[in-house]
Amino acid sequence: MEILTKEDLLSALITHCVPIDRWGAEGTKTVDDLFGEVNRGESRFELQPDGPKNTALIRHVQVAAVVVYYRDGESLMMLIEGDREHVSGDVTRRELDTSISEKVMPGEVPMLAAQRAFREELGISDPPNLEAVKNFEKDTARSSSYPGLMTRYEMHVFVAHMPDHHFRSGGYAEHQTKKTSRFNWTKVQDVAVAA
Repeated sequence: MEILTKEDLLSALITHCVPIDRWGAEGTKTVDDLFGEVNRGESRFELQPDGPKNTALIRHVQVAAVVVYYRDGESLMMLIEGDREHVSGDVTRRELDTSISEKVMPGEVPMLAAQRAFREELGISDPPNLEAVKNFEKDTARSSSYPGLMTRYEMHVFVAHMPDHHFRSGGYAEHQTKKTSRFNWTKVQDVAVAA
């Protein structure tokens, strides 16, 4: 399905009964945010049969995600995403199996997107070596960023071990126009590590 204008996007969302009136509050994104993703090629749409006469609008996103570890003596720690503070004052938290992630841009290989996640989310310009561990497609589910919009994620998961010179015991923060995301270290036994 081709979306060329914001009006095309709004028409598709309304036609498929996506509750856009709930967007833009409590840490969720807006129609403008989604149209930006479409323009950059981060999100695309497809129609999927939904019963004998209907179709469902499905957002498709390709994601490069990294599980980041650090060994401090005998302790193994994993970086996790903590609170996300939005300019609206809302504070949200996502429960993720990985540490950092970025949407894969058109023409970009997942490894480069994973390296970009280190730069953009952690401020590390020379990321550590990454090991590709698995690729899979998540079941289609409702998006937390765009409530009511069904989304299918194509995941490319990597593992990295943070070198000493990039380790910050207090964690990291990514400052964006609309939110600040924090990333903190926790002992591995304190988190469910993705298999």
